[in-house]
Amino acid sequence: MEGLNEALEMYANMTQNLIKALENEDYGNLKYLADEREKTIEYIKTLKYSNDEFKKICGRLQIAECQQLLDKTAALKRAELRKDMDNFKRAKTAGKTYSKRLYDDYGSLNKKA
Repeated sequence: MEGLNEALEMYANMTQNLIKALENEDYGNLKYLADEREKTIEYIKTLKYSNDEFKKICGRLQIAECQQLLDKTAALKRAELRKDMDNFKRAKTAGKTYSKRLYDDYGSLNKKA
């Protein structure tokens, strides 16, 4: 049970680190943290434990709540990034349209002259 306890504590800490990285917009570190968390999950799968032990430790460490917070934070950041990308796309389109109109106007001036 001690190995399971330590592994789940490590998992909970990694989940907290992922949440902090998302909140601080440290996107470069996310892949590393997610990979390390996945390695911990694979290690936990190799351990021998009962469902009661697992549930007891998960309840004490509030792992389900941490996972929900991670999911919520990731969804919010994803929505913010999509909104920003849409704004950039609109600005780019507007810039192209403005530039095109500007050059079209110069062309018509040259033709009249």
